[in-house]
Amino acid sequence: MKQICDIAVIGRDTASLVAAMLCARWGKRTILIAEQGFASDYEISGYRFSVDPTPMSGFGPSQTCLRLLAELDLPLPDRSRLQRLDPAMQVLLPGCRLDLPAGREALCDELQREFPLLGSEFRSFLSSMQDAVDLFDDWVKANPWIRPSSCKEALRLLRLIPKLLKTKLALMRMTGSRLEKKEPAVKRILEAQRFILSHLHDEGLKSLSSAYAFCLPWRGLYYAAGGRGSLLEPMRKAFQDMGGKIINDGSIVRIRTAAGENEIDLKAGDDVDKILADRMIVSTKWENLAMILLTERKFQRLGRRLRNIRVVRFPFTVQMGVREVGLPERLAPLVAVVSDEKKSVTDRNLLFLQVSRPGDLESAPAGKRAVEVTLFLHESPLRLTNEELRRQIFSELDRLDSFLPFLRENIDYLDIDKSIELARRHQEAINMKYQTKSKPFWGITALGNRTPAPRVFLTGGLLLAGLGYEGEIMAGIQSAQSALAGEGGPRDAARTV
Repeated sequence: MKQICDIAVIGRDTASLVAAMLCARWGKRTILIAEQGFASDYEISGYRFSVDPTPMSGFGPSQTCLRLLAELDLPLPDRSRLQRLDPAMQVLLPGCRLDLPAGREALCDELQREFPLLGSEFRSFLSSMQDAVDLFDDWVKANPWIRPSSCKEALRLLRLIPKLLKTKLALMRMTGSRLEKKEPAVKRILEAQRFILSHLHDEGLKSLSSAYAFCLPWRGLYYAAGGRGSLLEPMRKAFQDMGGKIINDGSIVRIRTAAGENEIDLKAGDDVDKILADRMIVSTKWENLAMILLTERKFQRLGRRLRNIRVVRFPFTVQMGVREVGLPERLAPLVAVVSDEKKSVTDRNLLFLQVSRPGDLESAPAGKRAVEVTLFLHESPLRLTNEELRRQIFSELDRLDSFLPFLRENIDYLDIDKSIELARRHQEAINMKYQTKSKPFWGITALGNRTPAPRVFLTGGLLLAGLGYEGEIMAGIQSAQSALAGEGGPRDAARTV
């Protein structure tokens, strides 16, 4: 069977869904190929667990996600289901629990309470971080698509460079100051925050993405009542209501790109369907990207660029249901646990917990809570055996005992084998931690969305890895606007405003 469309999107991550929605919104016949289906929430025994542990941000008034979705007339999340967290996050260290309040002054007060000799340094540092976020907001307002595509947009960026250099100098002063030298715990707190909230990792804390992560507590982190799937399901429905088609019951066996048309062979059962698409958007998370698309000679340079970006940590989440009596009363929904303040958080020294709120009966039965514990592995769970993964899981849970001593005896649901299965099945949808050989000037972008084929574009959280959750949303919009350029699409519309 042959299917013809204007744009085919390959991927089952959030960026691919956003890209497909935008193309359909602009009246294009759009097919979204999500092999094995989307990574939806997992439900069992009254619990509902999310698969991707990335904290949600960018949904405050006039902020990136909310503003761009509104400007592009895409479905907005139900505000009753999206709640701003305060404290935004907790960091647990040996003998110390630090709340990160949802306000800059309150955060300064909390840091000064825990580290009384460093109060003035914290206020100066957080003020510089606010300048960094203001700089980012100014740039996005002037150029919502991040990368300049004209001389006018490039000049706007040049005007912001003095502010950018000032911000980088402030970060450099911080990393060499007594904030870190006198109090090692401070460095661990900043490392944990940056590592969890950004997907672009470097050994220092001097990039703009670091500053952006440090500001997220008062910019806003959000809790989705009923799990992240409660926000993604309406987006998928909206895409189909706009005439979009989702294919999730086949696998791509061949792609041929040409100047006039892209051809995709999709195997479903014993049959092979052919999809002809004028343009194509492909997620960098698609597991067959290198094997199927990059084998063409024209993509060799792109392949080398992708090889310069490596995954340094693989998030792996263990889902469990816990009786409320097993959790501290003041435990926040987002918790970073650092076991040793003298070791880097990347040295198997960080656990990230997401805990459902009391009363969220869509996520857990009454009197119980859904708890997701994320480890950051050195190797992909696809390469590790079940026994190797079990050993790492139990080792990390042992470390967690010293912080949450009543957790284990109050576990109501725990299926290690199911957690392993979910992690392997949904690797394409989970945001990894990336590192690039070169140091991006902004410290935000790892890769552009254009390819050597003029009608093939990339999407995925890797493109704007430094921006965490917001980066994935923006990458989807960015790839769609590139595919629609010159046809009255979103970038063209933005230029007329």
